[in-house]
Amino acid sequence: LDFSVGAKQTEYLRNSQLNSTDGNFAVDGALHFDHAHTLSLSLLSELNHEDRAAPEAPRNAAERTAVFHNRAIAGIRRDAGRLWASFSTSVERWDFQNVRARDGTTIDQNARDTQITAAQLRLGYRFSPGFEFESKVRALRQSNFNPGAIDFSANGYEAVAGLSAEVNPLLRWRLLGGYGFRDYDSAKLRAAGNLLVEAELQWLPTQLATVYATARRAYSEGITGDGAGGRIDSSLGARVEYEALRNLVFTLGGEYRQSEFLGQSRLDHVTIGRVGFDYYHTKNWLFSLAYEHQEQRSNVEEDNFTRNRLWLTTRLRF
Repeated sequence: LDFSVGAKQTEYLRNSQLNSTDGNFAVDGALHFDHAHTLSLSLLSELNHEDRAAPEAPRNAAERTAVFHNRAIAGIRRDAGRLWASFSTSVERWDFQNVRARDGTTIDQNARDTQITAAQLRLGYRFSPGFEFESKVRALRQSNFNPGAIDFSANGYEAVAGLSAEVNPLLRWRLLGGYGFRDYDSAKLRAAGNLLVEAELQWLPTQLATVYATARRAYSEGITGDGAGGRIDSSLGARVEYEALRNLVFTLGGEYRQSEFLGQSRLDHVTIGRVGFDYYHTKNWLFSLAYEHQEQRSNVEEDNFTRNRLWLTTRLRF
């Protein structure tokens, strides 16, 4: 059993109305009742504050939206020989709190409250050293408890399959592809089907440098306050980590994301670049400094913006 409790305080030198305090509590457990079978349980409860630049965030909010997030996952896994399989069920809920608007009024966000109940089956087969076939099938129920003009409750189904490989100790990759479907309860919404992609690469070109790359196309179930019920995100990302010293790691990365909003004609293009470093002062204290440049271009003029952020982070773990 692993228990963890955390808290985060965010302070802005300017725009102090964005200051926030977050907290979380988590429990993770596993029971290995023989050499091949494992039962697992994961519980999480947290309070987060939504970034005002998040795709679903209300564009006229003066503050960051408080979100209560709770999740429970239970599963069983069998792993013996070349063949492994796992089955899990999960319940995840987001409760969005009302937030103050720029004009001083209150933005009611009850329509965004969402729960996802899901079941997932995974199968894998190691057909040669370092190479593995993997498949996933997932069924879910999206429940919109306080719908606004449109109820975005839906049944969802996803299936992906592909290969993962550790070609050598310096290179690992994983590539899955498949199809996903959302069938909405409301007659105002059309059923939506889309291709799904999960791709990951890890490469160690030198003893001190590690390169990570990802490509992804997936559903996001978040509901906006202006009539969109989730989105399809297609993204490409890369990150380089360089270990200059034993306790000093520099990071350079970037991401491109295209978001298609379901229930709307809105289409966003987001480009992000980041640079920073992590200094591990001791095993308990971590100091980070980072800079991020973000540009968002949308076919909805009000959603266009450019943002630059510089932040210093101190983490204490014990």
